[in-house]
Amino acid sequence: MQLKVRELRQTACPGYVVMYVAEFDTGQTPNDSSAYVVNTIPSDADPLLADLARQWIAEAFTSVLKPLGLSAIVAIGDLVIHDVDFSEYAFKKFTMLRLKELMGI
Repeated sequence: MQLKVRELRQTACPGYVVMYVAEFDTGQTPNDSSAYVVNTIPSDADPLLADLARQWIAEAFTSVLKPLGLSAIVAIGDLVIHDVDFSEYAFKKFTMLRLKELMGI
C-alpha cells in the first residue's frame, strides 16, 4: 500500500513540515511496526533528524495498526527534513490521521 503525507504550516508558530511517501505491507502480527528511510529531501539532510522522523513514523503506524492485530514494514521515501519546522507531534499526528483514512477506520 502507499501512504502520502503532505502537511505544511510555516506561517505560524509552531510550524511544521511533514512530507513523505510511504510504501508498506501489513501482516497479521501483534508486533510493533518498523520503518526505514529510502531517501531524504534534501539528500544531505541531517541523518539524526531523518532517524527521528523514521522512529516517529514507525510509532504512529504501530499506534494505528497494533490494536487491529496488524503490523507493517514501512519504506519511507522523499522524506522532507526541515530542521526549523521539525515536530514529533506533527509527524505522529498526520501519519496516524492519513493512515486511518487510508485504512477506512
